[in-house]
Amino acid sequence: DSHQCGFVCSMVGQAQVPPPADGCPKWLVDIAKSKKLSEQGNRGENPMLVESFREELRSHDTQTRRNAAKSLGFIVSRDDKATMADLMGISETSSCFGFGLNDNSSLVRETTVDAIGNIASGTNAKEVCVALMKLFDDRDWSVRSAALRAVVRVGSGKEEWLLDRLLDLMASGSWCCIVVTAEALGQVSPRDDKRVLEGLKNVLDHADWAVRKSAVDALGQVAEKGNQRVLDDLLPLFGDADWRVRRAAQESVAKVAERGCELAINAILRRLGDSNFGRKHALDIMSPNDRDVQRAVVQSLGQVACCGDERVLRVLRDHLRSAEVSEDACLLGAFRETIQLVEGEACSCG
Repeated sequence: DSHQCGFVCSMVGQAQVPPPADGCPKWLVDIAKSKKLSEQGNRGENPMLVESFREELRSHDTQTRRNAAKSLGFIVSRDDKATMADLMGISETSSCFGFGLNDNSSLVRETTVDAIGNIASGTNAKEVCVALMKLFDDRDWSVRSAALRAVVRVGSGKEEWLLDRLLDLMASGSWCCIVVTAEALGQVSPRDDKRVLEGLKNVLDHADWAVRKSAVDALGQVAEKGNQRVLDDLLPLFGDADWRVRRAAQESVAKVAERGCELAINAILRRLGDSNFGRKHALDIMSPNDRDVQRAVVQSLGQVACCGDERVLRVLRDHLRSAEVSEDACLLGAFRETIQLVEGEACSCG
């Protein structure tokens, strides 16, 4: 319980490697160690403790290995090459189940990735980023997501080698690898980088919806406001077969289009006025997913239309009176907020 964990934490503060307390399971002692170390944040000041956790990376117990990796992430200095080699799974010492990034447990791999991200944050270390990017293709989603976070923390979009490597993965990786790579590009790329925009554009027609969505999201993050070429690439995705891609396209167009952009406004209005919009399998009721898309359409109008645009206001008010809008509280709220925004002064053009 919390009292027992607090007691063990006090032990950790008084000794380098405390023995298990009477009645305290080892896993609780390990968690208490990690908690105390995260609070202290003293890197490289306790070599004995580092060595003990390095040994535990090779334990036969999964939780022990996981806690060891987590703790090392708090106390290892950036120039400790031996420990970093252990965490990245490239040291000469091996085990039957692997360790570090090569551990057979996805929980341990995920925790190790986070630890490496903590240690190497902001270093632009090429070897570290390359090792982390190998996990973009990991079989476990949580590990891929952790690898993305770590690469963003360690690398910088100013480094050409990082963009080169990410673009290579975009062109040749598996679908799950491309999804994570596109997300990484969206977070580290310089704005309006032509190579990145082209690499993202090339997967907009990918067979997997998750790839298309991640590319659409990244385009909205990388493209500068008013980039006409990106708008031309995004607008056809308003009619994508998957509702998640359609919603992402609306959100990205709202980020890229300048206020008063007639091309974007007309395209958004067509989706709002489509008599089949939000229908699924020709039924007379809207699916929850497609209602979600329609909310994105309405909100996009609020971000792209100019203040006082009577044509937009007229269309919004007409739809506000429809039964399918009035019966959905969230959709009704989106219409009212957008009408208020377009009627106000904050959305004026120019």
